Amino acid sequence: MNVELDDTMVRELSRYVDRVSEALGNRGRCSSFDLGPPFAAYLAVDGHVEAFPDHDVALLWDQVAGWSAIVETARGDVVVGRLGGEVRPRPDVVARFLAEVLDGEPPAVIVPGTRTADPLLTRLSA
Repeated sequence: MNVELDDTMVRELSRYVDRVSEALGNRGRCSSFDLGPPFAAYLAVDGHVEAFPDHDVALLWDQVAGWSAIVETARGDVVVGRLGGEVRPRPDVVARFLAEVLDGEPPAVIVPGTRTADPLLTRLSA
C-alpha cells in the first residue's frame, strides 16, 4: 500500500500515545513511532512482570493489532499480554490492561474477528 503521510495523522497518533501515557499516571517513560505502514508506537513503562523481574516492560501499538504488553529480554521481546477489542481503545482501558499485566492477572487476549475499525487506518486506506 502506498500511503501519503500528512502531519495530521502523525500528530493524531502522537496525541493518542501522550493521552495513554497520562492515563498510565505518567508511567510511560518514553515513546517512539514507526510511520509504517502500518503505523506503530512503542511506549516504555515503569514496572515489572513477576515472571521477568529484571526486565523492562513496554507497550506496543500498531494500527492492525492494537496494544500488546511486552517484556524486553536479551533474546528478544516476549509478549505477555494482548488487549482485545478496539484497535485504539480509550487511554483508561489501556491503563487498566497494563495494571492487570503488572499485577500478574490474566490479561485480555485477541479474539479473531473482534477488532473494530480504526479511523486512522480507514483514512490511510482511502
